Amino acid sequence: MSTAFESIRNTRPLKHVVIARLVAGLPLSGISVMHLIAAAPLKPILQAAQIPIPDLNAILAPVLVLLAGLMLLSGAFARIGAAIA
Repeated sequence: MSTAFESIRNTRPLKHVVIARLVAGLPLSGISVMHLIAAAPLKPILQAAQIPIPDLNAILAPVLVLLAGLMLLSGAFARIGAAIA
């Protein structure tokens, strides 16, 4: 009997899915890295949009998006990564 965790983790080995993972994962990872290394600062955008706690969100949001992008690229927990993104 499989658990809910195993049913989420199991995916079929389809070769053409790698293209969709690359198209989704590379921009997510790249843009979030740019936000984290301050090449494209996120804090002024959050302040202009009046998002609460911009200091925390300027760090937390790119980290979660980077995690989602890496999950999509690697294929490990890709469905959870897609849900985060």
